[in-house]
Amino acid sequence: MFNFVYILRRKLLYLILALAVFFSMSTSYSEDQRVKKMQLVFAMDVIRHGDRTPLYTIPSLSTSWPDAKKGHLTALGVQNSENFGRNIKNYYINKQKLLSSKFNKNHVLIRTTNYQRTIATAKAVLKGMYPKQSKNIPIMVVKNEEDKLLRTVYPRVAELKQKYILYKTSEVTRKEIQDLLGQINSILGGKLETTQDFLHVASVLMANRVHHIRLPKGFTKSLVDRIITIRNQLVLNRYTVPAIYCTVASNLLLDIVENIKDAQNNRVNHSKSSLKYILYVSHDTILMSLLNLMNYELKKVPPFGANVRFELFEDVVTKEFFVRASYKGKNIELCSSEYCSFSEFSSLMLDKIKQQCE
Repeated sequence: MFNFVYILRRKLLYLILALAVFFSMSTSYSEDQRVKKMQLVFAMDVIRHGDRTPLYTIPSLSTSWPDAKKGHLTALGVQNSENFGRNIKNYYINKQKLLSSKFNKNHVLIRTTNYQRTIATAKAVLKGMYPKQSKNIPIMVVKNEEDKLLRTVYPRVAELKQKYILYKTSEVTRKEIQDLLGQINSILGGKLETTQDFLHVASVLMANRVHHIRLPKGFTKSLVDRIITIRNQLVLNRYTVPAIYCTVASNLLLDIVENIKDAQNNRVNHSKSSLKYILYVSHDTILMSLLNLMNYELKKVPPFGANVRFELFEDVVTKEFFVRASYKGKNIELCSSEYCSFSEFSSLMLDKIKQQCE
């Protein structure tokens, strides 16, 4: 009797395991099939501008940039932005067939902030996308004081950035910043004292390193590495303050949700003149704020050319709509799977704004 019960239990266990494997394979198969039946119908990219010259001048450190205007796109920035445009062309035009190979003003919108580096980045991206037409493609530029979408300079944000300049910074690191300022002053012969001075020096050092510009004697690799590492952490920490990232990015996230909603409605209504692609050229402050608002854990400051992407797909069989988000080509997990239904995506984003910003 014992052997019979034992054998029966083993058979039941095998049956349960077999059913579990079967259902897991069936589920993954259906998900794979769904992906194959997805058609991209709309997309948005929010990108940081390309490589630029330093925003600040530090005596004895900025001598290699005498003729360069502050914060302007460099030749490297132009090159990388054109490459990004080529990647967009390969993906949206050649692979996904979202856009035509010929520019259509009804399908594509390009918008930037009112800075030379963002406008020049947009032009370079368009040259990569539409090399023969790029010079005639309109770019929407909004004055900084009127920009409610990609604006980076707000009086309140400036105050908060100063208030939280050492946010989440330990006493040990604060003391190290003062020690590093002492070393910097001994090398440059200056009188740099504040954390803001430290950030400005780090910004110039980063630019000099990228462009292989020799630094004054005394700036060892380990010293520069440490200055840049602390600088990046200070910048990241400030943009985890809800009052800052909400002010900068809440309107942008609302705009993204609305544009995706409009694209879905236009698809349902078979509109032929609806937008299919939007490119916003902005700044690292915009990307950090947007990602923090979406509760994405950033570990590094977004590099030049980094992008946050939102894609709207239609299941050609069920006619349902799904959203996929990514940062620098890696998926952002917003819901339980790679693709969120539009209704779930919309609810999630609006809830994040309500919970964190209101």
